[in-house]
Parts: sequence; structure tokens; C-alpha cells
Amino acid sequence: MIIRMLSNELKEHGIIAISFRPGWVKTTMLYTENAPLETIESINGMIKVIESLDISATGKFLDWKGNEIPW
Repeated sequence: MIIRMLSNELKEHGIIAISFRPGWVKTTMLYTENAPLETIESINGMIKVIESLDISATGKFLDWKGNEIPW
């Protein structure tokens, strides 16, 4: 809800506010050894999505591939 509120307030200033789901990523945390994504794959995906955003994306919830996730 915070992102949705921020996106409404910041849109008029050309600022994009989104939420990300990075996916299930292998990390040093417990129980992630079976995760399908390596950290670098998730990060590179999110960077690619960020670089492609325009103001029409503000307020959306996206995964690391840029797919919109319903609220």
C-alpha cells in the first residue's frame, strides 16, 4: 500500500515507484539451497527491468523478469 500511495504522490514529479519480487534466490540463508535462481541472475533481471521502466509502470508490483503481479 505504501508503494501505491507513493506512486500517486510522486508520479506528478516523474518519479517511478514500484515493488519488486526478486524470486526465490539461493543465498547464505537457511533453506535456499534448492532455490532455482542464483543471486546474479535475479539482480541482472531486476536491473534490466529498472532500465526499461517508464512512468506507466509506477505503482505496479513486478517480478525480476518484469511480469506484473496482481495486488
